[in-house]
Amino acid sequence: MTKSTQDRRREVRAWMRAGQIMLVQNDFAPTDKFLIVACTEPDLQCFVINSEIHAYIQERPSLLQAQVLLKESDHQHFLKTDSHADCSKVINAVAMIKAVSQLVADASRMKGHVTHEERKKIIQAVTNACTISPALKQRILKEWGAA
Repeated sequence: MTKSTQDRRREVRAWMRAGQIMLVQNDFAPTDKFLIVACTEPDLQCFVINSEIHAYIQERPSLLQAQVLLKESDHQHFLKTDSHADCSKVINAVAMIKAVSQLVADASRMKGHVTHEERKKIIQAVTNACTISPALKQRILKEWGAA
């Protein structure tokens, strides 16, 4: 028996929680981007995964300390090289409905989740981030089970 679109939407919403990694089309980059769910309430907020740390960030220690290494060896099924989660900022450029629609249409866009070690480093990066508002930090840390 095939699942209804509504059932698949419910499953994707249940899957989409802090630490999950997805590949989505977006309005801020010319190509699809890997994103880590930072929090889902009251709206979807994500950290961007980049294959390289931008020179601007490398020159600023406060931003550089918020870059969390994601090893290709831990995510072989989708990363082609070691990459970094940029936890110095949280983006909300992908609407929840748009992300869910993409994941329902193509389940292969749900890539998995951060490792236990990455999770600890992301929590630390968010805790120390001077570029994330205290209110947003609290929401993120709550969803990551660290508040």
